[in-house]
This record gives sequence, structure tokens and C-alpha cells, in this order.
Amino acid sequence: MRHALTAVFLLILPSLALAEPPEHAPASDGPEQLLERVKDKYPEKYERLVELRESDPRLFHQQMMKLRHHLTKGEQDPEIMERMEEMRTLRSSFQEAVEAYEAAVGNAKEKLREKLTELATEMFAARQGARKRRLERAKERIVELQDEIEQRDQNKDELIQRFVDQATGASLEGL
Repeated sequence: MRHALTAVFLLILPSLALAEPPEHAPASDGPEQLLERVKDKYPEKYERLVELRESDPRLFHQQMMKLRHHLTKGEQDPEIMERMEEMRTLRSSFQEAVEAYEAAVGNAKEKLREKLTELATEMFAARQGARKRRLERAKERIVELQDEIEQRDQNKDELIQRFVDQATGASLEGL
């Protein structure tokens, strides 16, 4: 029995080596590397996470998962990174214009309000563009899943037999 399991493992091993990770796999930063990234970019968030690590490890883990998703969601796609940077710039410009508007008087307020409207329009367009891109990706993923389902339906008998053969060791008879 032990030899059979070893043989099965040796037969399966090459196919495991050829397997490709899913496209949406997040970056493999460990908790310490992730905390270092947060410490640099968001010092207040870092302090909160350090406290949570001691006081509520379960909540700390949940927050780290959310943070990992947030920090890595665009790293694989330069287009997403570009849009994220564009949004950061627009938000910063908008905030500066709001502060200038609050300090302005008279005619200057009207000009700044026009600038705020322009910036808000750009922000809206950028967000809509991101939503449309997410929708396109979802549609692409649906088509991929439909193709995969159709292919598996066509190969149903073969897939089932292969699964049963692997489970019973029948594929080892020729050894």
C-alpha cells in the first residue's frame, strides 16, 4: 500500500509542477512585510493593527486580509495602478480646492466652485471608467467559466474515470 501511494504521488507530481496559479492570486507578502508597507504609507493604520495583533488576533487577521486585498488589487495590472494614482491626484486636488473655497470670498468663491465642479466631473468619469472596466472583466470571466463548463461537460466521462482511477489506484496497474 505504501509503495502504491508513493507511486501515485510520483505520477501526480509532474502535473502539479505544471499547474499555473490563478490570475487573481494576491501578492505573497507575509504579515510582517505587509505591516512594513502599511507603516510607511499609513502610520495611523499601522499603530491600530499592532494594537489589534495583541488585543484581538481574529480581528487582526480579518483586517490584514482586507488590507492585503486593498494594497494588492492593482499590482498585477498597470492600468489599475494608473487609475488609482489618477484618483489619488484628483482627490488631493479636490481637497485643496475645497480648502481654498472655504477661505475665499466674493468672486473668487465662484471661480473655485467652477473648479470644484470640473474636478468632481473628472472624478466621476474616472470612477465610471473603473466600474466599466470591472464590468468588462466580469463579463470576460463569465465567458471563461462558460467555456470551462462546456469543455468539462464534453469530457465528463473521461474526467470521472480519471478521478475514480486515481482514487482506486487503477492507473498504476501498468507499473
